[in-house]
Amino acid sequence: MADRIVIGFITTVEFYNLPYLRRGLLPVPFIFIPATLVSYLGLPPGKSNAAAGLLNFMRNIGSGVGTSLVVVMLTQGSQFHQTMLASHASMGDPAFLGVCRRRNHVLPVVHLKKNDPHEGGASSTAAH
Repeated sequence: MADRIVIGFITTVEFYNLPYLRRGLLPVPFIFIPATLVSYLGLPPGKSNAAAGLLNFMRNIGSGVGTSLVVVMLTQGSQFHQTMLASHASMGDPAFLGVCRRRNHVLPVVHLKKNDPHEGGASSTAAH
């Protein structure tokens, strides 16, 4: 059976989407409309085109800077969490070994050999 990609429109609003709409979509008019109104206060009618251009330019610059700051914060956060996960996902961590055993993961068994003069020092080999 071939894989299919289905593209459609969501026509219903489910209960779990309401907080996202309340935080993301509804406050937008309360930010942009007063900011636009304040930017035109006290301007003569002949300069409204220049003010509109300057307002749009600053809005674009602000959205670019804001987006880049959010990306930097998300990247640093993901790097921090990856470091924390990697530091705890080692064969010496009993909690990690317990989770792996509960989920029936195959764990490699590592045996450390003592200094062998024929092999030039300590080495590790996986059990067969």
